[in-house]
Amino acid sequence: MKLEYSAIILSFLCCALGKIGVSALDVGDGVCITGYIMDNFCIELGYMLDNPSLRTLENPEAHSFHCLLDVSVCRDSGYQVLGEKNSTTGMHCLGFRFDDNDAVAAAGQAAGQEGFCSTCTGDSSKPEYGYRATVKGTVKELGDGTDGISGTPILENIEMLGADVECDVPTIPPLCSATGARQTNDVLESDFIPVTAETEEPFFGAPELSCPETLDDFVSIDEDSVLYFALVPSNPPGSGNGILCGRLEVKSESWISLGFSINAMMVGSEVIIGLPDDDTVLKYSLGGYSTESVTAMDDIKQTLQDTSIVQESGKTTMAFTKLLEEDGEIPILEQGRNIFLYARGSSNSLAYHAARGSFEQDFSKDSSTTSLFETDENESDELSPSSSVSEPTIDVDCTKDFCESQLDDNLLQRYKVNLPDGTDLETCNQCTITMEVIYDGEAWVSIAFGKDGNMIGSDAVIGIPNLFGNVPQKYVMEGKTDSLVQPMPEAKQTLTDASVSVIDGQTIMKFTKIMEEEGEVHIKPGDNHFLWAYGYGFNLGLHAARGSIVQNLSTGASEVSVGPNKAAWLAHSIMGFIAWGVFVPFSVKASLFRGLLRKGPMWFHLHRVFNTVSYALTVVLFAIAVAYYNKEGASHFDGPHQKMGLAMMIMASVQVFGGLLRPHAPEARKQKKCVRSAWEIGHRAMGILLLACGFWQMIDGIELYGQKFSVKNENEKKIIIAYCVWIGLMSVLIVIGGLSSKLRKGNASTSCPVEADGAIGKEGAPMDDKKVDGGV
Repeated sequence: MKLEYSAIILSFLCCALGKIGVSALDVGDGVCITGYIMDNFCIELGYMLDNPSLRTLENPEAHSFHCLLDVSVCRDSGYQVLGEKNSTTGMHCLGFRFDDNDAVAAAGQAAGQEGFCSTCTGDSSKPEYGYRATVKGTVKELGDGTDGISGTPILENIEMLGADVECDVPTIPPLCSATGARQTNDVLESDFIPVTAETEEPFFGAPELSCPETLDDFVSIDEDSVLYFALVPSNPPGSGNGILCGRLEVKSESWISLGFSINAMMVGSEVIIGLPDDDTVLKYSLGGYSTESVTAMDDIKQTLQDTSIVQESGKTTMAFTKLLEEDGEIPILEQGRNIFLYARGSSNSLAYHAARGSFEQDFSKDSSTTSLFETDENESDELSPSSSVSEPTIDVDCTKDFCESQLDDNLLQRYKVNLPDGTDLETCNQCTITMEVIYDGEAWVSIAFGKDGNMIGSDAVIGIPNLFGNVPQKYVMEGKTDSLVQPMPEAKQTLTDASVSVIDGQTIMKFTKIMEEEGEVHIKPGDNHFLWAYGYGFNLGLHAARGSIVQNLSTGASEVSVGPNKAAWLAHSIMGFIAWGVFVPFSVKASLFRGLLRKGPMWFHLHRVFNTVSYALTVVLFAIAVAYYNKEGASHFDGPHQKMGLAMMIMASVQVFGGLLRPHAPEARKQKKCVRSAWEIGHRAMGILLLACGFWQMIDGIELYGQKFSVKNENEKKIIIAYCVWIGLMSVLIVIGGLSSKLRKGNASTSCPVEADGAIGKEGAPMDDKKVDGGV
C-alpha cells in the first residue's frame, strides 16, 4: 500500500514539476530536445499522408522522408519536433515549431537515405522512414495557450544535430506536461476491437446435424453458375450446431469458389475453393489480390464435411457442408443479411478469376424473394432457370472500409476516403483518397479525374511498371496523342504511398492523393467522373480498353458514365457520316465516272445535288455541335475534333461559294483561260483536302462518342473497322475513277489546259457554262 501511495505522490510531483517548467519557459530561453521531426500538415490531418492507416502522433517513425521533404503541401506547412510518447495514450505530444524550415529540410535531406526522397543524399546506413534529430534553439514566440499546433512555441537560431547527440538538460515541451488526457488524434487499442452482439455459448453435447437428401433452394449467380443450398438451423436453438449445405455448379472446367464477407470486399473475407486437379475443397483467407495472398487456413480450421469437387461434360460441381458459426470466422446468419462472394477461374490452376461477383441472401426468407435474380419460366437452362443479373445494394462506409468497383472484367478499383480530424465527409477539408487499381494482366494502368467524362482536360494517375522507379505519376491529358499526355511538373507530383508492381501476372497500382489541389480537377465527396484505361504492355500508348464511370465517394455507388444529350450527339454523328462518308464521295465519283453516265449534264446534276445535300447537313450538324456545347457549358473549339470541325465548315463554305462565283468555261473549241484552269485546280485540291479531313474527322468522332457515352471498347472497334472498310471502298473507287479520267483525257495540252470537265453536247461541243455548270 505504501508503494502505491509513493507512486501516486511521485506522479503528482512529476506533473507539478512539469507545470512549473512550463510556466518558467519564456522568450529567449534555450531549448534542447531530441524527437521526431514532423510536418504540420500531417499533424493537422491526423494520419500519415503517405500511410493513412497510421495516426500521425502514434507512429512518427513510419513517416517517409519523401512525404516530409518532397510533397509540397507537407513541406510548405512547416515543421516541428515532437515530444516523447505518452505511455498512457500511446501518442507523442506536440513539441516546438521552427522559424527556419529550410534549415530543417536541408538537415533532413542529409539524414535520409538516398532514393527515399528526391533530394536525400544519405548512404545506406541512413533511415528510410522516421526523421529523428536533436534540436537546439532559442524560444522566439510562446504558443497561444491552446493544445493544437498554434499552442506550441516557435524556436529560432535552430541547430539540427544527429539523434545520437544527447542534451545536457532535455527540455520538456509545454504540451507534454499534461498527461493522461486523450487528445483528438489519440488511438487506443479498444478502437480496433469490433463490438459484436453477445452470442450464447454452444450447447454442450448438441447433436451433429445432417443435410437433407436434396437441395431444393437455389440462387442463380450468373448465366453459368448456380448455388443450390439448404440451411439447417441450430438444434436446440442457440446451440451453435447449425450447418449450411451447399452445391455450387458452374458451366466451366475450372477452379470455383464461394466466399463469405462482411462488406462485399475481397480482402478480409473467407472463401471455400475447390481445386479439381488437387481434388480438394478447403477454406482459405483472402489477404490480398495476388495468388500468394490467398492462403489455406490452418488444418485445425479445415472443418468442412461432405466435400467433393468433380468435373463432367464441361461442368464443375463443388459440394460442402459448413458450420454456421466457427471461432474467429465470419458467421453465417440464420436470420438477416449474409453477403457471399463468388469466383471462377479460366483453368484448374488457382490464378486470375474469369468471372467474379457478390450477392446477398437472407435464409429466413423464401429464396425466391431473396435471390438477386428473377427466373424466367419461359426459358430453361442446363443448370437452372435462366436469370438476369441485378447488382446488390450494400451499405458501405467508404471512409472506414475500402469500397470496390469492377470497372471491367479485368480491372478492379478499390478506394478509401481519408478524413482528417475535425472534418466530416460533407466539408471534407484537406481530405485525401487512397486508391488501388488491380489489372489482371501486365500493362500500364490509369485512373483519371475529369469534369465531364472526357479524356481531354482530365488529370490522370498513370502507373507504368519499370518506369519512374515503379512510382505512378500525375499526368495532364491535353490530347489523345502521346505527346499531349505528359507528366505534371515535379512540384505537382504530390502522390504518397505510391507504387506500381507486377505480382503473379497482375498489375497493381496504389497511391494516396490529396482530393483538392490547386490547378487540378477537384475530387469531391459526392459524384465524380472517373476515367480508366489500361494498355497492351508497359509502353504508354494506345489503350487496350478504356471507359468512364460516375463514382459517388460517399456511398460507394457507381454507374457507367453516360454523357448528356445523347440523341443530339447521335444525330450529329449520323449526319456527319451521311454528309462526308456518303454524299461527298458520291459527288466526287459522279465527276470521275461521268464517262459511264449518259452524255450530257447528268453527272453535273448529280455532283451538284450530292454536294448541296452534304453542305446542308454540314451546316445543321455544325449548328447542333455549337448549340449543345453551349448547353453543356463546354468550351468551344478547344480540342482537335472541334478545331477540325470549324476548319471544315470554313473550307466547305469557301468551296460552295467559290463554285457559285467560278469563272465561266470557254466557248466550244476555244482555249481555256488561265483563271479558269487555276480555279479548277484549286477546286479539286480543296475537294480532296476536305474529303481527307472528313475521313479523319469521322474516326475521331466515333472515338469521342464512345468515350462520352461509354461505348464498350470492342463495340467501338467494330464500328471503326466497319467505317474503315466503307471508306477504303470509297477511296479505291475514287482512285480508279481518277485513273480512268486521266486516261480518257489523253495527253492534250495547251499553254493553259483545255476545258476537260465541261459536259459534252450532242454535237461534241462543250455545253454552255450557264446551262450546265450552275453548281458545285
